[in-house]
Amino acid sequence: MTTAHPVPTSGAPGRTAPPETSLRGPVRLTVSGAVLCLVAAAAAVLVVRSFVGLLPTDLLDGEGGPGPGVVATVDAPGTATVDLEADTRYVVLVAEPWTGGSEEDDHTGLVSDLVVRAPDDRTLEASLSPGVNLTSSRGGTTVHSVGAFRTGAGGEHVLQAPAAEGGADVQVLVALDEPFLPFFAGIFGTVFGVFVAIGAALLGVPMLVIGIVWWRRRAAARRTATTTVTGTGTAA
Repeated sequence: MTTAHPVPTSGAPGRTAPPETSLRGPVRLTVSGAVLCLVAAAAAVLVVRSFVGLLPTDLLDGEGGPGPGVVATVDAPGTATVDLEADTRYVVLVAEPWTGGSEEDDHTGLVSDLVVRAPDDRTLEASLSPGVNLTSSRGGTTVHSVGAFRTGAGGEHVLQAPAAEGGADVQVLVALDEPFLPFFAGIFGTVFGVFVAIGAALLGVPMLVIGIVWWRRRAAARRTATTTVTGTGTAA
């Protein structure tokens, strides 16, 4: 005689699997999204600071006068005496009234290069190209670089500024020249920081939102499961 064995079943008919109530996944997703959002915010702050640091904001003050980055001023034409550091590059700029139009339209050059007489009576001409071409406008004044020179010995130098083109009333400013490589590295770092900020934000914001929604649903399912278990235990 053959004995029939019952077929095992996975559970009672019509019963669904209990909902998942673990918060481990939602917490990890939410925390990861929050960290990426913080990275994006930090990168944005660094990008702004780096970009502002690249701007020639110290050449002019709020009223259009020479700013803290200027080491000497001389009328064109005119002569001035200033102490300069040894073996240092300086940029020569022309400052003139700004009409409010295009800065390039307001640019006026000098009829010749600025002449610098060193303490040892050597004569230098500001015929070098600036490390970075500078242009800035503020307080009704615009400045632009026209040349550069490098000192030998430090000490008292005499600056002899030529007349401006067309006899315009301008001033010649002298400031520390900005090397090209650090400036280029700053530009590259700023661009890279922009991509980092955008990428982190694009990843972090959706992860944070989805994680919060997922967390709330798991928390609600956990409360429902706890209530059901408590009710069953009370009924028993």
